[in-house]
Amino acid sequence: MLHLRIVSPADLTASVLQALAEDPGVTHITADRGGATEPLGDLVSCDVVRASANPLIERLKAAGVSERGGITLTELETVISVAAERAQEQVVTPEIDTVVWEEVAARTSDESTFSVSFGLLMVFAGVIASVAIVTNNPVLIVGAVIVSPDYGPMAALSVALLIVNLVGLLAGGLLTLLLTRAWARRIEGGRAVFRPKSGRGI
Repeated sequence: MLHLRIVSPADLTASVLQALAEDPGVTHITADRGGATEPLGDLVSCDVVRASANPLIERLKAAGVSERGGITLTELETVISVAAERAQEQVVTPEIDTVVWEEVAARTSDESTFSVSFGLLMVFAGVIASVAIVTNNPVLIVGAVIVSPDYGPMAALSVALLIVNLVGLLAGGLLTLLLTRAWARRIEGGRAVFRPKSGRGI
């Protein structure tokens, strides 16, 4: 299960509590009126079955909670409660088969943020891959794959494809295309330098 912590403006708290109460996968609902100071509002919390998280979050976002307040998700390792077991039974989808897209998007966004170390590792991986192609060395290809930190951006691109984030998808695709063309030209230049001249006898 997931623990949902909501900072709700006072005028939205009633609709938030109603949305939580109407969802069969939600339990352990609590409300602290005036419990939030920044942003100002009420503090609402509950435990929610993973299969119910996506539609519930979308409903809260549509109500304006994410714009005027906040929504926080945390993973619960152990929940001992008959009410929680009842909520699990009312949701057909198994917990292990459920993906919470807001959680995935947040993780891939953190792993794909550009930094100096990320850029240096990409440069080192590109140099190793260039040498591997010029020297026809498959071991260096494997080394370049290990050094390259491109798993995060590739995961972020996959998430963008799934949630149809066209802006991020177009920007990532354009950047990938430019980098690929740049490295292809450098590799072709290296091949031209190391290519032996033919047509001359000994």
